[in-house]
Amino acid sequence: MSASEAQAQPHLFPADYFSAAERPAELPCWAVRTKPRAEKKLSMLCQDLGLGHYLPTTLRRHCYGNRAVRSHWVPVFAGYVFVMTAALPQVQLFRSNAVLQILTVPQPAELYSDLRHVWLSLAATPGAVEEARYQPGAQVEVVSGPLRGVVGVLEAAPKGKSRILITVRFFERALAVDIDVAHVRPL
Repeated sequence: MSASEAQAQPHLFPADYFSAAERPAELPCWAVRTKPRAEKKLSMLCQDLGLGHYLPTTLRRHCYGNRAVRSHWVPVFAGYVFVMTAALPQVQLFRSNAVLQILTVPQPAELYSDLRHVWLSLAATPGAVEEARYQPGAQVEVVSGPLRGVVGVLEAAPKGKSRILITVRFFERALAVDIDVAHVRPL
């Protein structure tokens, strides 16, 4: 893997949005649905407009026909960018030719919490987090390590490993992170 592939592209503006000790005043109010493969374009436009936003990305490996394996940073939630602002410049966003739909988030505090957990997981192990479909199981909280405080669903993974799923209820999707069961406690 080259140096450029190893470093995640920053798609969080402002960069310290989730690292603050207390919740910011501007919660994610909008889930902007983009045209296919236009998430990064919209993220750059939001940054140019000074709009707080989050586009979680993860590293994906793809094997091409000639057996060359390439790694690419792809959105965790394909087709969505989360925008944190009270006044959304909808006209400018639609003029970008990247937006299909703007969805109002009914419970912004819940989405903020879920996205913060996704951010913590991606910050702790960038590229090692995989996308998975949500599956119900035992709810647990991570009690030690870099993911301390993250709440998720624990599921058994192949070969005796354990995996914690961090869910984003807005999409009923989850991220899977390999973790030792010793670092979690049931809720």
